Amino acid sequence: MKKYFIVLLFSFFLLKNSFGQNHFSKADSVQIITGGSVGDFGNINGGIISKKDSLKIDTTRVTFYIDGIKVKCSNLPICDAVFEYRIDDFASTHKQFFIFESSLNEGSNAINNYFALRFYFKSGFNEADKQTVIPHLKAMNRIGFDFTNGITYNGKKYYYGIYNHNTFNTQFAKDAFLLLFEGNAPYAGNTLDLSKTKFFNLNYNQFKIGFDKFIYLKKIKRGFAIDVALSLLQGINYNQVDVNQFTLFTEQNGQYINAAYQLNMRRTDTLQTNNLYYVNGIGAGIDLKITIPIKKFGRISFGIKNFGTILFNHKTLKYAADTAFNYSGLQLNNLLSGSANFSVANQIDNLYANLYPKISNEKIWVSTPATIFIDWKNAGYGRQEWFAGIHYLYNTTAIPFAYLKYRYNFHHFWLMPQLAYGGFSTAHAGLAAGFRCCHQHLHFTLGSNDLEAFALYKSTAINAFLKIGYAFR
Repeated sequence: MKKYFIVLLFSFFLLKNSFGQNHFSKADSVQIITGGSVGDFGNINGGIISKKDSLKIDTTRVTFYIDGIKVKCSNLPICDAVFEYRIDDFASTHKQFFIFESSLNEGSNAINNYFALRFYFKSGFNEADKQTVIPHLKAMNRIGFDFTNGITYNGKKYYYGIYNHNTFNTQFAKDAFLLLFEGNAPYAGNTLDLSKTKFFNLNYNQFKIGFDKFIYLKKIKRGFAIDVALSLLQGINYNQVDVNQFTLFTEQNGQYINAAYQLNMRRTDTLQTNNLYYVNGIGAGIDLKITIPIKKFGRISFGIKNFGTILFNHKTLKYAADTAFNYSGLQLNNLLSGSANFSVANQIDNLYANLYPKISNEKIWVSTPATIFIDWKNAGYGRQEWFAGIHYLYNTTAIPFAYLKYRYNFHHFWLMPQLAYGGFSTAHAGLAAGFRCCHQHLHFTLGSNDLEAFALYKSTAINAFLKIGYAFR
């Protein structure tokens, strides 16, 4: 043990002579990793570095932080590849912190932001507005929206979170858009096919508790970090439509229409859908993340986030329809007789019975949208960092999402541009920025994965996120 302590003191001496005593601040620290277990953190100016475990030391590795930036291992004579597991971007000198975060994400492969906003605020459309969308429609199109707000507290052993998620996504045929915004008259003589159209909307609260731990396997001299969280889910509002088959034919001269459809729709209690405190359903969820360090390559992380299920109560409404009909108008045999009104009423009732779906109440399990991911980060925490990954959004209409990020760390400030493809839209170009202040205690992050959305109204995606954190100690 003494020889390790002597080497450690010698390393301090070399480091101070290389960088100068004035470069250290109260926020600067040293981290001792012994046998794969992370030791305690201490201030360089404090003069005393303690460690948690007193187990046999297989390897001794030292990591220095100067002005919040990790010194590369090549700067120290006894350095080896060091793996450090950190939550978020908060300085490792802090074990406890709060994070408030808010994010808005909307995207489509066909509907532009200008059209989507006018539709949402019911502003009305003209022909020119519709023509900004119609030429870009594919046989099958998608649009998705997610708005999340939450607070996380990281304690000494566990972390806790409260979040609200409001998400919807839809997949729709080109003919569904044409019928909704132009009607059936322009397509007389043709069959419109709305099959495989889907709509999903879920609003729920999440109460999370989790922990993270670094596990060292002595036999193979390798380790990995595991992050596990369990959640209690409160279902607030749920709507889902599945159009398995829907065709509509309008006779060329408008003499009749033929329609056939098979669809299902579910929605929660319509009297209690806007109250965040109301419980329409209850469920559970899990998050799992495993991070494996790879020497000189960085680290690989994989897992699943926000995977859960909610049981909505027996007041949930189910609509089901499976029918085919022909409609050629209402028939009036004798306008002057009292039976004419009775005949029209009968025909309307029969039409209504054929068209309107059957309604019932039932309990239903609903899966939450979840993210299955694999991420990579380059080795070290120097001035420059690289990130890449592929995410799959389970239980949504999105396609797999791939990204590449580059981050440059300044003194108390960092910038991170991003390129990506997939999700609900197609190509993305974004930029995030963050800074630390108040002796590294206060952290801000602000950014967007789709900067073009703020400059081009024809862009098909918009994204913005904000994080504010306060770290203790």
